[in-house]
Amino acid sequence: MIGSFLVPIVTPIVAIVTLAIWLSLIFWADAHPVKARTAAPGAEATGVTPPPAVEPGGEVTPPARQAA
Repeated sequence: MIGSFLVPIVTPIVAIVTLAIWLSLIFWADAHPVKARTAAPGAEATGVTPPPAVEPGGEVTPPARQAA
């Protein structure tokens, strides 16, 4: 019956370690929010400038600016 003797010792240790890891992951995720990679249709621009378009002649055309 060795297992019955170890359960009250091991269970709180495993529970505390598991809760500590879980809480650290929660706080880490809160500190590192996911940034949207693409804007939804009809949403405002995120301020990220797209790369310039290359025309068939080889000239680089800068992206058009939106009126504020």
